[in-house]
Amino acid sequence: SGVVNAYCLLRPPGHHAGPNGRVWGGDTQGFCFFNNVAIAAKYAMYRYPQRIRRVAIFDFDVHHGNGTEEIFMHDDDVLFISIHAYGEGFYPASGLDSEARNIVNIPLPIGFKSNEFHNACEQVYRRIEHHNPDIIFLSAGMDAREDDTIMKDSVEETYESNSRKTRSNGRMSWGMPPCSCQGSAGLSG
Repeated sequence: SGVVNAYCLLRPPGHHAGPNGRVWGGDTQGFCFFNNVAIAAKYAMYRYPQRIRRVAIFDFDVHHGNGTEEIFMHDDDVLFISIHAYGEGFYPASGLDSEARNIVNIPLPIGFKSNEFHNACEQVYRRIEHHNPDIIFLSAGMDAREDDTIMKDSVEETYESNSRKTRSNGRMSWGMPPCSCQGSAGLSG
């Protein structure tokens, strides 16, 4: 098709929605009804089975992607990595660790700063390279971005530099560009 890179601006975000939503009598969490990144990853694997067998999902929203983790926790072809804040009373109170080998949770203290976030990203890049995915999805929540009311400017800069580095790593080190999905609860307009 000639598509090299894609960005999907999706509202509401999806990473809290697990495999059982309201239709099946489960709870839909956060602002999430559909797990957009999980749907996109599964569709890519289904639609292009000869080209896309291994997937990496990097979730860098300030909240743990508990729904995405639940969906993929038994699928070794999908690596799910979440960098998020973790602490007493912080939603969704998950993501401290994981027993599944394809799930990597990197909890940071509430109020983490840019340097802590960027150090955690270095772990992410190594894990993605080791997984050797055919496609990378970014669950790019913006809750810790500059001027956000949830984390009170936790990350002093925007996610632009992190996204730029991830795209660059995707092209040079991993041989493919990433696709992006997610949103922010604090955006208006």
